[in-house]
Amino acid sequence: MHIIILITAILLLGLPQAFATPQSAASLIPVSTGGLTRTVADNKPVKKPSRGMSMRKVERLFGEPKEKMLPTGNPPITRWVYDSFTVYFEGKYVIHAVKNRPLSEVNDAR
Repeated sequence: MHIIILITAILLLGLPQAFATPQSAASLIPVSTGGLTRTVADNKPVKKPSRGMSMRKVERLFGEPKEKMLPTGNPPITRWVYDSFTVYFEGKYVIHAVKNRPLSEVNDAR
């Protein structure tokens, strides 16, 4: 019975996606800001805010963002764009921060 469920999941999701790790799956999603993706000069890890940080602490540690998007949805999700990463807030707290991809990588993925 478990084999049938596993095979069904693989067929529905696709074999590569079924075994993808969260990190590899996340790397396939381009991060854009108003249609443009900020360029990161190299492939080194980027220091970014951690989950649960407040907006105030993010600004204190990383400075003023280049762009602040208005909250959208319910619960309200706010996005702040920095040169090398983008931060997503639910209310006033970080829920996720992602490294921005170079524009060339985004175009190659399409």
